[in-house]
Amino acid sequence: MERRQLEYFIAVAEHDGFGRASIALNVTQSTISQAVAQLEGELGSELFVRTGRNAVLTAAGVAALAPARQALKEFSTVRAAVADVIGMTGGTLDIATFPPLASGP
Repeated sequence: MERRQLEYFIAVAEHDGFGRASIALNVTQSTISQAVAQLEGELGSELFVRTGRNAVLTAAGVAALAPARQALKEFSTVRAAVADVIGMTGGTLDIATFPPLASGP
């Protein structure tokens, strides 16, 4: 199971279809379809009922959605923890300057 598969699964669930998820993620629909099919194969169950342009979660899909969201949250937590240790914490930087000095490169 890969992070990308979980991201695509969640996007399809949130956007009610593969086409709308592909637009939201700026990824081809076939890429999302293949990733979700691989995830379904690994889990041994279909996660969606595909009806025309819509995708509706199956019972297995409903059961998988909350843990998938939690797993993605944990990926972000790991990344943030490592960034803190190596000193690459996020934040904002505001730069103020006198207008004539700001006109050049």
